[in-house]
Amino acid sequence: MNRQMRREAARAKRMEMKPRRNWAKINRPMLHEVEQVFAPIDRFLRQLITGFVYCTKAGAPVFSDMEGDLYEATPAVRGFVSAFERITAHYQLEIDLTPVLKLCNKLDAGMPVNEAHVDLCRSLIDQCRTAYRNMDVYQVKSLVNTELIDLEFKRLKPEQAIRAGARADEAHI
Repeated sequence: MNRQMRREAARAKRMEMKPRRNWAKINRPMLHEVEQVFAPIDRFLRQLITGFVYCTKAGAPVFSDMEGDLYEATPAVRGFVSAFERITAHYQLEIDLTPVLKLCNKLDAGMPVNEAHVDLCRSLIDQCRTAYRNMDVYQVKSLVNTELIDLEFKRLKPEQAIRAGARADEAHI
């Protein structure tokens, strides 16, 4: 190795990014990360209690995420519930989120929602928040990505999902 190659290697070594967290231990979420995950659903449930909820022209309730983008509330909440059910199954936690799904069903059907049911959902979301604070951020991210892939496969038509799965198998060979 000549002098120029040694200098380039030393320069590249200095410029390597250090991981922001330690991989050898459990990396718990920071407070702002917990807020980013749970603030949109908290805000939506608070709006339900006050009775002032933004809706689409078709009457579907919407909420904004942390960036200010608007999403239909019930599909987003159902996605949150399915992802958190996968997480609770992995960590073997006993959090039953079916009341949140029942709330979504009521909203989809246009039925009135009472304050007690919303309070129950808020307490369940608080249980999820407490559990999330003790989890490994990187493991949770992996589980959420797996759930997103699963939801995308369910959304595809069956023959498209089979073709996508076959392409994925071919890529691993």
